[in-house]
Amino acid sequence: QALPQSGLPRLLREARLEMGLTKREAAKRLGVCVDVVGLWERGEHAPRIHYYPRLIEFLGNDAWLEERTPADRIRKCRAKNGWSQARFGQQIGVSETTVARWEKGLSPPESTMDRVWKLLANSSPEQERLYPTKSVKPELGY
Repeated sequence: QALPQSGLPRLLREARLEMGLTKREAAKRLGVCVDVVGLWERGEHAPRIHYYPRLIEFLGNDAWLEERTPADRIRKCRAKNGWSQARFGQQIGVSETTVARWEKGLSPPESTMDRVWKLLANSSPEQERLYPTKSVKPELGY
């Protein structure tokens, strides 16, 4: 079977090989079973969001998470923190359904934007620079 030529599957496999790790050793570092590493590397399953912080640490960066639109920025913030849509919504006082709509491209209302950007800004110093706000200055699982 051909391995994916781009994206997280390729990056994960390349990083593991560069570190000289077997799939079993990588699985131990990532907190998953060895079969899951294989599924991720082959692109057969995408990791669940709660594994993203471990993957970011393992890979040494989060460059593989897209960040072109506000929806991408919200997903990236959730991914970096390992939060579900419900957890993200709890952080700013909106429902999981609302977060899901935002991630599909609907923009948050102006009254909520300040809370969204503040949460994004507080997720890292880089986020603060990229998303300034009025109130903030610039297991088997797959």
